[in-house]
Amino acid sequence: MKGQTLWMIKKTLWIVPYVILLSVSEIFLSTREAQPLSDVLWYSIFGRLRAGDVQTLVLSVKSIGILFLFALLFGNSLSDYFGSNSMIIFTRVNNRRRWSVRKILALCGLSFVYTGFLLLLKFLIGIRRVKAWSLDPFTIQTLVTLLGMILPLLVTICLLVNWVSIGHGAAIAIFSVFVAVILLELIAILGYDHTAMILFNPLCFSVIVLSTPKLGFLKILVGLFYLILVSLGTIFHMEHMDIF
Repeated sequence: MKGQTLWMIKKTLWIVPYVILLSVSEIFLSTREAQPLSDVLWYSIFGRLRAGDVQTLVLSVKSIGILFLFALLFGNSLSDYFGSNSMIIFTRVNNRRRWSVRKILALCGLSFVYTGFLLLLKFLIGIRRVKAWSLDPFTIQTLVTLLGMILPLLVTICLLVNWVSIGHGAAIAIFSVFVAVILLELIAILGYDHTAMILFNPLCFSVIVLSTPKLGFLKILVGLFYLILVSLGTIFHMEHMDIF
């Protein structure tokens, strides 16, 4: 069990080469500018969303790769148990609901490690792009906000991939969730400055969230609500699925 847990944690390290490869220009070609570190962190992850700007869409799609790398790494962490050996596995499980909750909590832990590596890398790259930086309260608020929004989003997408995979296979699951994410992202670009869009669209990350802490807190709560909703649906599906 410990060996499997360690292997799962090691898989989160794939975010390191991914971020470095996509940040080569920022690492080697960027010049130091007089700009807040918080802005650099925010825009390096989400890109600048402006309606009608095609380049913004390209940058946004690049950042979506962070989400789908996690889904590719852990999109079978639950669905694999419902394969040909499911009867052997679940005859040894006394409470399938409790088992499902533990698996989802483990996925949340992996998302925390993955997001931690992501933010650490973005922080180290970001300080090379500003003339002066410090861990002031606003920078800390930005890091906490990013963690609070990215972590549940990663787990929610991964759970959806696992959920769909159980009945339809990994390829269809990843494609279906990818299409849904792209549609949400396109909708976010078209209505990026509307409060309702910022709050309820999980793929809308307006910088207004940083300047309005209350909105940022609500955004995190909405993300957690989506996570709980998908978790309950996943647990119900796995608990009542016929494995015989």
